[in-house]
Amino acid sequence: MRGVNFAVTAGETFGFPGPNGAGKSTTIKILCTLVNPTHGSAKVAGYDVVKQRDDVRETSAWSSRTPPSTAISPASRTLKRRLEIARGLLHAPRVLFLDEPTVGLDPATRTSIREYVNDLKRREDITIFLTAHYMDEAEHCDRIAIVDHGGWWR
Repeated sequence: MRGVNFAVTAGETFGFPGPNGAGKSTTIKILCTLVNPTHGSAKVAGYDVVKQRDDVRETSAWSSRTPPSTAISPASRTLKRRLEIARGLLHAPRVLFLDEPTVGLDPATRTSIREYVNDLKRREDITIFLTAHYMDEAEHCDRIAIVDHGGWWR
């Protein structure tokens, strides 16, 4: 990633849309302390992702995309995604990272998941960092930073 520099305000839904290979998942992996940055620095909830890994992990949760099986019904896919997101909330994080939570889902199921996440944000008073391929997902975010070819723009 080149030139990535952004700040997310507590309590907002921050969208990070872009095409495959743009660096969305890598950015989330860095922010969730799964991968160290090759240069620069990053903080989550005020904690350095390299120097304060345990603090970052205690205050955040990560739900990665898991393409649903085509053999299960749309209702089952919705339930599966909700369970994946809910699993990330078990330790009451301040920040929830959602890596393409609606990829591979039909429009009605995507809407259901989006409504679930928005309701969750209101109830739990958490910050949401969301990656997506779909620009209509970004429309529901408070702010976005579009990433493409390892760079970004707002």
